[in-house]
Amino acid sequence: AKQSLKLKVLLHGITYMKSSASKAARVGHERPRISFGTAARAVFEGGDALDFELCRPQLLGSSRTVASCKTPLIEVLRSTHIDSPDANVWDLDMLATGTPNKVVGSLVVEVIRKLKLYAAG
Repeated sequence: AKQSLKLKVLLHGITYMKSSASKAARVGHERPRISFGTAARAVFEGGDALDFELCRPQLLGSSRTVASCKTPLIEVLRSTHIDSPDANVWDLDMLATGTPNKVVGSLVVEVIRKLKLYAAG
């Protein structure tokens, strides 16, 4: 049976985004794909990496991480331009939990960097 999966994005151990659970679908002769179709906005404070986790939802309790990927935040910041309308596209390998050298899928991430400053005081 096809398993439902969801995607989490974490920074410094804090979950900034969590998708709804979705099942993979095959289009034509391509490999099965999941479109999480998720957009998130966040103010990232602290931490040195973006953590992506592919999780299997559980009926009771927390979901179980089946694959993950860590991307250094400095690479994300260096590769994006502030307020550019163009997204930077990342193609990341998702590594199996418990078998860190086993690639179980890939994740395509689009990053747009915005900066807004407001006067305080």
